[in-house]
Amino acid sequence: MRIIAPMMILIMMTSTLAGCTGGDPDGGGNDEIDMDILNQLIDDNLQDFINNTTIDVTNNYHDSDNSTIINYINGTSTMVSTLHTMTGNHEGYSSQYNHEGGILVLLVREDSFPQDDAGGIFLSLDGGNFCLNVGSEIEVELQTSFSYHGIEFTSIGTENILESKDKLISGECDAIAGDISAMMSVKNSLDNETSIQGGIWITNSIVPYSSTDDFSNYLQLFIPQERGLSTQLIDIYATVNLNKISDNGSSVVIETFSINQMQSNSPWFTYPSAAGLTTCENSLEKSFYSEGQMFAPGLECEHLITINVGINNLDSNYEYSWSDWAYYLHWSFSPVEMH
Repeated sequence: MRIIAPMMILIMMTSTLAGCTGGDPDGGGNDEIDMDILNQLIDDNLQDFINNTTIDVTNNYHDSDNSTIINYINGTSTMVSTLHTMTGNHEGYSSQYNHEGGILVLLVREDSFPQDDAGGIFLSLDGGNFCLNVGSEIEVELQTSFSYHGIEFTSIGTENILESKDKLISGECDAIAGDISAMMSVKNSLDNETSIQGGIWITNSIVPYSSTDDFSNYLQLFIPQERGLSTQLIDIYATVNLNKISDNGSSVVIETFSINQMQSNSPWFTYPSAAGLTTCENSLEKSFYSEGQMFAPGLECEHLITINVGINNLDSNYEYSWSDWAYYLHWSFSPVEMH
């Protein structure tokens, strides 16, 4: 604080006046100034010194959000950017899906692989084009069985059984794969429609495949933005464990999922799946997928970040659980002059 100048003036004035209080001891003068008068002079003029002197007082205020505010006492005030960090442990939202297994077979076009030549078995379908959901448990089981017997096939990706049926009719694929009951239903439908010249047939059992589980989890984090502020997202880190519960009830971590923008070479939203949505006053809304300046500076908004993780083809003979998420979110606020 720059208070040296006014204090020096006060001291000098007091010293000068003090020299007049004793008079001339030899001359017998009567020029003494009473101390009450001196105190009154100081009281009368002190406020003028303060009002006409600039005194800067800096108040560094650190709260739980690591914020810094600078105030100027001489009638002006301003706020610089403030840094904020939110951290904690929080339970995510999980969901589980079970897939019942059965007998895996192929529904085959006769004109692609004649049933008599193939002997009705899947081993004769080497080099075929099969319509199925790429990456599904059915594709995995087919690859395992074909590879075991030294044969192979080409996967033609489809989303569902209806798309597979359409591509089987068009000839884009030689066969479609699935549970025997589902393939019997499709065969009956196609036989009634006579959609495929020459007909279709079903192979022998390829493999009994067991049921599997898909297990997912997601976490949501919020940054509230008050009117008159802008938000800069700086960093995000979050991690969660997938646990396998054994027969004796103990829990073992089998996989750890984490997201760390600062250590990634690509934007943080790529994996695990993460995305953001900003909703603001006046019905404004915009999605975001990376760190940086957030949408709608100055408006009252809420920035929502959702992180998704998941795993499939789990052994359905066991139970699984997710740990709590451990996370931190780091951002800054800056003032915006509104008009």
